[in-house]
Amino acid sequence: MEKSLALALPDRPGTLREAMRIFSQHGVSVLRVSYNRLVDVHALFVDVWGSTSAIANAENELRAWRFLPEQRPIGQVYLLELATDDDLSLLEPVLTHISRNELNVTYVDARTDGAHKTIQIAVYSESIKELINLLDDIKATCDVKLVPSSKRPPTLDNNYFMLSFAQHITSLLGLSDDDEQKILINSNRIMQNLVRNEEDPFRPFVSIRHIAETMAFYKNDSFVAASRITHLTTEKGLRITGIEPPVGSNTWVLECDDLLLCVDGGYCCYAEYLERMLKELYPNWDKTRKEHVLTHGDTDHIGACGMFDRIYASGNTIDGFSFETMGIATWREQNPLSFPYDCIGNVFSQHRTPDLAHMVCLGEPSPSALQQELFKRIDTLEVAPLTFEVWEGKGGHVRGETVFIERAHRICLSGDVFVNIHGQTKPQARFNALAPYLMTSVDSNPNLARQERKALFGLLGEGTWQVMGGHGGVYEWHA
Repeated sequence: MEKSLALALPDRPGTLREAMRIFSQHGVSVLRVSYNRLVDVHALFVDVWGSTSAIANAENELRAWRFLPEQRPIGQVYLLELATDDDLSLLEPVLTHISRNELNVTYVDARTDGAHKTIQIAVYSESIKELINLLDDIKATCDVKLVPSSKRPPTLDNNYFMLSFAQHITSLLGLSDDDEQKILINSNRIMQNLVRNEEDPFRPFVSIRHIAETMAFYKNDSFVAASRITHLTTEKGLRITGIEPPVGSNTWVLECDDLLLCVDGGYCCYAEYLERMLKELYPNWDKTRKEHVLTHGDTDHIGACGMFDRIYASGNTIDGFSFETMGIATWREQNPLSFPYDCIGNVFSQHRTPDLAHMVCLGEPSPSALQQELFKRIDTLEVAPLTFEVWEGKGGHVRGETVFIERAHRICLSGDVFVNIHGQTKPQARFNALAPYLMTSVDSNPNLARQERKALFGLLGEGTWQVMGGHGGVYEWHA
């Protein structure tokens, strides 16, 4: 098995070597190492491979050496601003106060600009009580105030950034300590990749934080209030309801002869709100026979799977879920650049792998090689009165992407192969504009995805079609 660990090494010589020795001694292979000096905690990020027992034994020894983060208190960096009309001579007594309180100085900016003198000192404190004691001592010497984080110089918190980011997101979304570790580990992966490519290591995090804040905002009745409900009817009288949430994929409900066929289901973290809407739209929901269709396996489409006992998905999509259960990288995660973004997105959305026992495979189990055609007919799905042609794309959006075409009623369920960008609600548009920052790109292969979108309409043929995509309202296509 493969596992990612974040360690907090004591500030003494030889601890990094000792950590590496522990892994080697227990027969655990180290796949990745990233080491950062974090004030007075040395943060070590490692990806390791070994048997479950070997990794457990290594972790037990690491715990004995007190190398695990929970064994070492981790505080915050605070920026103090001192007021003085004198020269900078008060710097020495202030540093004395800091030393007596046994706190570390992480940053100093003291300068004279004509008659104006400013001193800024950053200190690392593991408790608010320590900080208050220091402030009381300094006030005996001069006036002092805390500088808000929004006004801190950009160089101040570079080393502290990942911990601060992970702790903020964890608090914001009400996540667990394990989730915080996953955010921390994958934030480190993102920064390591960007530094290696000589890019700004902090560039994506403003948008990722915005995504988390948006997802937190809708984890209540606001999700229902911001969702758009659309009712439509095909030329032959089939009734369809579309639910377009502010965050996550659409859900399309087709009223078939003796069941409701639901297509896609948003994020796992909003499943309870989606289910509430479905029960309001269909008062006999609990007693009604219902089945589920997945157009692909992205985390923003699979949140409703727990509501259904029968779920149709392509072989490639089911394989992706199988990989998750085995601890193997999914189709998206096999790209090392997008892997950490995908992992963070799964944490944000409280992603849960669907139960494979409820999966019905469309087409054959997937081959190892990619198909050559842009679209390949893999199966037929019959749900009276509908007969869908099931077409699998080559993987421009993601491997396993599936399009469902019903020619008698002239409807197309396109998933994210085609989305109605110009038909989105304002909340949808705002969130989806941020999505590339969480996934590096919404498409696994953007050039291939463009070819597929163009080819899709060639599959439909003549007439007027209602195309229902993964995001945005229904799109009418005339050919």
